[in-house]
Amino acid sequence: MDTSFIALSGSGGEGATADFGSHRIALGESTIELNCRASGPRDASLCLVCLHAVGHDQEDYAGTHGLPGVRVLSFDWPGHGGSSADQTPASTERYAEVAEQLLSTLDEAAGKRRYVLLGNSIGGAVALRLATRSPIASKIAGLVVIDAGGLVPMGAKERAFCRAFAWAYRAASRGGLARRVLPWWYSRMYRRLLVGPDAAARRDAIVAAGLQRAPVLSQAWRSFAAPEATVIPHCTEVRVPTLVCWARSDPFNALSASLPAIRSIPHHHLAVFEGGHAPHVEQPERFREVLLEYLDALRQ
Repeated sequence: MDTSFIALSGSGGEGATADFGSHRIALGESTIELNCRASGPRDASLCLVCLHAVGHDQEDYAGTHGLPGVRVLSFDWPGHGGSSADQTPASTERYAEVAEQLLSTLDEAAGKRRYVLLGNSIGGAVALRLATRSPIASKIAGLVVIDAGGLVPMGAKERAFCRAFAWAYRAASRGGLARRVLPWWYSRMYRRLLVGPDAAARRDAIVAAGLQRAPVLSQAWRSFAAPEATVIPHCTEVRVPTLVCWARSDPFNALSASLPAIRSIPHHHLAVFEGGHAPHVEQPERFREVLLEYLDALRQ
């Protein structure tokens, strides 16, 4: 059911319960139903917008809902969780359009509220795009990027790696031996991506959804090999305080390879966590502490 979802952006009291619903957006030939969740004070001056990694869903941010003094909005990318599919292939550019359209349609009711964009992996790359080269950039008060994609310089080796992953997911979505092998391979890969007991439930859920999301994963990985996927040039253009959180042992977006781009962000603070790819899932308590400290400073 399509709703106006005024609860995401309307004014009101300190309601602590979460609001769930769908929000319909139109982009070109596609009409997409986005599965959304919002929590926190409806009259808060800041709205934390959570953008998840490809192949994941907004449940990665279940522990982020309920932060004091801030409205929190999360949603599933098209073809993930409870959101409908998109006719346009997944990519950083496409996801930026999706997020921009969602926030633009909610913006009229939001009044003077400003956004803090929090993104993991492809979500981090989307956040950097929206904060620098988007019509909603003026509404953005801060950035939190977590193991963001698009910050590693892409050479022939890196592009070949992305294309190999795209091929594997495409083959699995078509059936045959690849489809039978994917769950085993995906499970082994996610033991490195989501590390530790706190991440176990999310890891199992993401692996269980791997076959269903294989077509979108193939699209995204194919797009990562394109020159347009990089967000390195955006870093120097960021004009808001930026919290950069990174897992020390990320096998895809290595901190050492991403550091030159990170250091080019004018007003940033880097927090390094133990783990594989998603500190907010792997070390939720420490991540929450770091995030709250950043948000408190942003409101001063």
